[in-house]
Amino acid sequence: MVYLNLTLVVLLTSVWQVLFKWRAQYVNISVDKGFFSSLLKTLLDPYVLLGYICSFTASILWIVCLKKVPLSFAYPFLALPIIIVLLLSKIFFGEEVNHYKTIGAFFVVLGIIIIGMEK
Repeated sequence: MVYLNLTLVVLLTSVWQVLFKWRAQYVNISVDKGFFSSLLKTLLDPYVLLGYICSFTASILWIVCLKKVPLSFAYPFLALPIIIVLLLSKIFFGEEVNHYKTIGAFFVVLGIIIIGMEK
């Protein structure tokens, strides 16, 4: 059950990051006239709200995980959204995934595997 919760934390964290990036393209918050109305419009955007829900749910699941495993074991899993967001950024936003990012992602995964071998 812990691995399922960790997986959900990773996926939900990745989803809310991508949702916020997507909606950030449409945000027009300025310090000029209309600041509070544009801020409120952004905060109440359905996809931003969905991002909040994903973030909140991931936080609750994270607490559940921490009740069952040491922080030193669970925390490295929070690096996995780096890889997922990297891939989703390429797919949805056309962002560049160069060899530096690929090598970095490889080492993130390798580190998680090594730490996971402890359990």
